[in-house]
Amino acid sequence: MSELEGFLQAISEEPADETNWLVMSDWLEENGDPQRAELVRLQRSLQTRIRSTARQQAEERIRDLLVAGVRLCSPIRPSSIGMDLALVPAGSFRMGSPVRESRRMADETLHPVRITQAFWMGVYAVTQAQFQAVTDTNPSHFLPGRDGVDARDTSRFPVDSATWEQADQFCRTLTRLERIETTGWAYRLPTEAEWEYACRAWTSSRWPFHFGKRLDPTLANFDARYPYPIAYDESRISIGHPVEVGRYPPNAWGLYDLHGNIDEWCSDWFGSNYYQESERDDPTGPLDGQSKCYRGGAWSGQGEDCRAAVRIGRGTDDADSRIGFRVVLARVKERKS
Repeated sequence: MSELEGFLQAISEEPADETNWLVMSDWLEENGDPQRAELVRLQRSLQTRIRSTARQQAEERIRDLLVAGVRLCSPIRPSSIGMDLALVPAGSFRMGSPVRESRRMADETLHPVRITQAFWMGVYAVTQAQFQAVTDTNPSHFLPGRDGVDARDTSRFPVDSATWEQADQFCRTLTRLERIETTGWAYRLPTEAEWEYACRAWTSSRWPFHFGKRLDPTLANFDARYPYPIAYDESRISIGHPVEVGRYPPNAWGLYDLHGNIDEWCSDWFGSNYYQESERDDPTGPLDGQSKCYRGGAWSGQGEDCRAAVRIGRGTDDADSRIGFRVVLARVKERKS
């Protein structure tokens, strides 16, 4: 095991131990990787209550580094089907959107949330190849040569048209395949709170995106005629379908395509008034409902639809070419009644 692998292993075992992160950042700088060292330090600084001006400067510098191609040095856990999972540390954030956010919806009320345990989240949305490997099926509408897809191979496209029930069953089957039922860990869909927390990656809720206050076609796959917050621009050409995962820059925790490309199912029942009664610690949504939440925006949506706070509900057996999913691997906890 190399020194860097040793640091990452220690962080995996104790993700809240700041010493491990800071020692690793020092090692990166001493070994000729000062930008990754800077990114680690800046990212870790966001969990503290630094002055608003200093925080804004740190967030802007993080975004510059990520767009320039610098990637956070953080543990990655592989699955049996070649699906990489990134570490998402525990922490607190303000879920929802500020009242001044353009195109904000009434159910996006800002409220404090605490994620009490670290978990692992898919670096990418589940791909067609990964879904096929687990289920022996591929429900995707977007296959080679269909509806503008000129790719010869769509195996790395996100799986689309998977219902919530199919996504949930995928997680259950993968848990069985990896024989982890007795370990206290399981694959599942993320809760709404986990999804938004992971998307924002400790960046401020005053921004609509983890990229900041704007979204354009260099940052995500969406209907390019409708960037955010700029007005309609008919000269921009949209791709018109999903693309392979990981084409656009990630967020600060190494998660790709949380804005655009494919909407992603969450585990929660959708409740338009749920934020008014949500628990602060690890909220899991209403006890029942008529539809399940999905998040993130898609290839066909406008920029405003890709905001981190946007929440939409749909029936569990509905299939749509705009909706896929990503998984989390987390400790199993009993739901409070």
